[in-house]
Amino acid sequence: MTVNALGVNMLETVPSLISSAGPYFGREMADPVVLTKRISREGKVEVGTPTVVPDDATPVKPTAPENES
Repeated sequence: MTVNALGVNMLETVPSLISSAGPYFGREMADPVVLTKRISREGKVEVGTPTVVPDDATPVKPTAPENES
């Protein structure tokens, strides 16, 4: 059993991996079986009212390098 490592973690993949591979556990197989199953990720994003945050930072003026003599 293998899992593509891009964009997934073990907590997400192990339950799906075990349920998909379950019928093959303990059985002798002549050839490997390739299964492709996507993880269903349900998500929701709520965007609130945008607000403007003033920039109170005063820009720092660069100083000239000191001459070392």
